[in-house]
Amino acid sequence: MLRQLIDNIIQCERSLDNIRNQLSQDTLFSIKPIMSRLDQCDHGFIDTEDLISFCSDNEIQCTHKEAYYALKYLDQNKDGKVTFDDLAKQLLPKSNRDARLLTALREPYVMDKKMYLPEQIESGLSIFFGELLLHIREQQSLKQQLLKDFNIYKLFYDISKNEEFIQIEAFAEYFKIQIMDAQVFFQAAQQQSDTQLGCIELMDILLNSDSTSLDEQNIQVQNSPLKVNPFQNQDYKKFQNMASPRFTTEKQPKYNQDTVETVKESHDSSKFVDDIALQLEKDHPNSMIVNNFEQVDDQDVQKLFNYILKAIHQLKILDDSKRPLVTRSDFNPMTLFSLFDSRGQGVINIDNLIKGLKLFNIKRSQQDLQMLIKKYGDGTYIKYSFFIKMISSIQPEFQLQQQQSFQKISTPKQAFNPTTIDYIKSLFELLLETEIKFLKLRMELNLQADVIYQIIDDDEKGFVEEFDFKKFLNQQKTYPTSYELKLLTTRINNIQAERINKDTIIEYFSL
Repeated sequence: MLRQLIDNIIQCERSLDNIRNQLSQDTLFSIKPIMSRLDQCDHGFIDTEDLISFCSDNEIQCTHKEAYYALKYLDQNKDGKVTFDDLAKQLLPKSNRDARLLTALREPYVMDKKMYLPEQIESGLSIFFGELLLHIREQQSLKQQLLKDFNIYKLFYDISKNEEFIQIEAFAEYFKIQIMDAQVFFQAAQQQSDTQLGCIELMDILLNSDSTSLDEQNIQVQNSPLKVNPFQNQDYKKFQNMASPRFTTEKQPKYNQDTVETVKESHDSSKFVDDIALQLEKDHPNSMIVNNFEQVDDQDVQKLFNYILKAIHQLKILDDSKRPLVTRSDFNPMTLFSLFDSRGQGVINIDNLIKGLKLFNIKRSQQDLQMLIKKYGDGTYIKYSFFIKMISSIQPEFQLQQQQSFQKISTPKQAFNPTTIDYIKSLFELLLETEIKFLKLRMELNLQADVIYQIIDDDEKGFVEEFDFKKFLNQQKTYPTSYELKLLTTRINNIQAERINKDTIIEYFSL
C-alpha cells in the first residue's frame, strides 16, 4: 500500500508537469490573469470556495474536502494561503527550466474580473485541476488504508538509518526506484528542492492532515455569471494529449543468457521509454545495441530497437490520454457512438466518421480517416465493440464496458459538458496522429517483415509473445514493464491472444 502511494505521488507530479509544459507553450498562458480568474473576490489569495467555484464553472466534481487538499498542494510555503507566488511555483513548468523562465517573463494581459480565461487556457487549467483532483482521491483512499498498520516514525528511521534527514539515494534504494523518480517525490514533498527530506515533510505528504470538520458533500455553488473573453474568438491550437504518460520505475535487473529476469513494477511505465525514446528523436546511439543474432546485421537490430522504443512511447501517450475521458461522469460511449452512427446501423463507415468528427471541428483527409478504420475495423467500417476498444485504455481500471442505454443526440453539447467535449476532441486527434506516426515509423524502420520476425522469434518457435519482445529489449539493456509490453503486443495483435503467429507479424510490419 505504501509503495502504491509513493508511485501515485510520483505519477501525479509527472502528469501535472506535462500539463504545465503544454500550457506554457500558449502565448496567452500567464499567471497574473489566472490568479485574477481564481481569486474572484480579490482576497489576494485563493480559498476553497474559489476553487469549488472554478470547478463548478467547468463542470468538475469537487467536494469541500477535495478542494482543501488541492489547495494544500498549491500552498507551496505552507502558510495556509495560496498566494500569487504559490500559484506561480505550482503552475509554471518544473522540469523545463527554459519554459519556466519564458512563461514567467511573459507580459500579462488585463482581464475583467467577470470573464473566463481565453478558452484554451480555461480548458487547460480545468484539465490541470481535474487531474490533480483525480490523484487526490486516489491518494486519500490509499492513505486511509495505510493508517491501519503504519508507523511514520519507524519508516523515517528505517530509511534514514537514525540520521536527521533521509538522503535521496537512501530513499531510492529503500523503495527500489530510480533516482529521477525519487527526485520527483522529494520535489513534491519539499518547499525548496533538496536532496534530503525531514520527518515532518515525510509525514506531511504521506499522512492526512486533520480535516474531520470538513464537509464531504459538495457545496452548492452557482455557476459564475462570467462573460466570454474576447480572446476566445481568436484561432488557436487546441491542447493535445493533456494526460501525460505515467512514470513509475523500478531498479533494473541484470540480464543473463539463461533467464530474463522479471522487472518488479506497477503497471505504468519504465525508464527506457520515457528517457531513451525521447533521446532517439534527436539521435541514434549505437552504443545501446548488443547484437545476439548471428544472421542479422547490427544495423537491423538497431532499427528495430529504435522502432519499438518510439512505438511504445507513442502508445503510452495515447493510452494515458483515454483515462480522463473514461472517468468523466457525463461520458457514455454508446451516446458518443450514436453521434457517428446517426442512422442506427450499428457500424461507422468513412462517411459517418467524416460527419461525426466535423461535430467536434475535426477535419482530416479521407486517407487519414481510412487508416483509423483499417486499424480499428475491417477496412470498411468500425463495429461498436471495436469502437469501445479504440477509446478505452488497456489498463483494467480504465476499461469501458459496452453500454446498451444511451441518449440519442445530434450535437455533442446535448449530452456532454465542454470539458468532456475537449477530451473527446483531443482523443480523436491523437488517435489520428498516432496512425500517421506509426506509418512514418514503419517507413523509417525500412526492414523486411520477415527479417523483423527473425529477430524477435530468434529461437524459431513459430510464434512470438510478450516474453520475446521482453527478451529482445533486455538484450539491449532495456527493461520494459508488463504494461508497456502489453501496449506493444495489443497494437500488433488486435485479437489480443497471448501468442502472435508469424502471419500476423508479417502482415503488421508489411508496408
